[in-house]
Amino acid sequence: MSIDGEKHKQITTLREELYSLKKQLQDLFIEKNSLNEQLNQLHKEIVGRISKISALKMQRDVLTSQVKEKKQEKIKFLEDLKSKSSELETARNENRKFIAEHKIQGNPSALKRDIMHIENKIETEVMPFEREEKLMKELKQKKKMFAGMKEYVEHMEKESSAFREINEIKHQIGSMRNAIQKTASESQVFHEQLVSISKEIDEFKTKENELFGKFDELKEQIKPLKKSFREKLEEFNKLRNEIRQEKQKRKDEKKQKERDILHEKELAVEDKLKRGKKLTTADLLVFQREGKDDFFDKVKRK
Repeated sequence: MSIDGEKHKQITTLREELYSLKKQLQDLFIEKNSLNEQLNQLHKEIVGRISKISALKMQRDVLTSQVKEKKQEKIKFLEDLKSKSSELETARNENRKFIAEHKIQGNPSALKRDIMHIENKIETEVMPFEREEKLMKELKQKKKMFAGMKEYVEHMEKESSAFREINEIKHQIGSMRNAIQKTASESQVFHEQLVSISKEIDEFKTKENELFGKFDELKEQIKPLKKSFREKLEEFNKLRNEIRQEKQKRKDEKKQKERDILHEKELAVEDKLKRGKKLTTADLLVFQREGKDDFFDKVKRK
């Protein structure tokens, strides 16, 4: 096989190899672009969820702060309750002591009704002197008893007031407890959403890492193929240039050879002219191909 034939064979082989490498690279780049798109989409998903987490954290933190504030208020109410319970216990002990010291019996309200009833009788009814005197004595005794009970009523009012305040504080504590539970429940909802979204982010990041691994693997596969493609392309271009140069060289050599042959023929024709020999049709064509008009002038002068 000639050198040209060998080079053409090499060119054909290289062209096939380049086509194969190009196809492999195209397939790998398509896969790489697909992975890149997936990575971009995952990044958007992660960024979007991070934004959601930031918003949820702000809402949760506001509620958490409210829970802390309500708990502090509840502690204050509990302290007030403890203080009022102590006051109530003191008032009850004082009442017991007062009842024991003054030997108080009966109901102050009933006693007051009795006094009013006796006073009304004395004022409105006509009765014997002995009866009126007896009622006056009874009225005096009851008024004396009621006067003693007035101080008892004041002690009872202190106890009742403390008891009412304790009930009010207990009611406020109950309302505060419900408010804390409600706010804590709302905060828990945000917290659970945070946990759920955080898990999603972890899953996305795991998937992202897997894709990054595949992406790196593709890059490693592409590197030697690109290197091989560049080397073979360089070799292909070198061979193609060599073939072109050789073709041009042969073409130039052929033209030069044709010019040399034609020049020899011209010299031969001119020699015939000098010696007065008859020119053939072939001799005439030599000068026509070269476009030498002066040849015909020479013929005419002959």
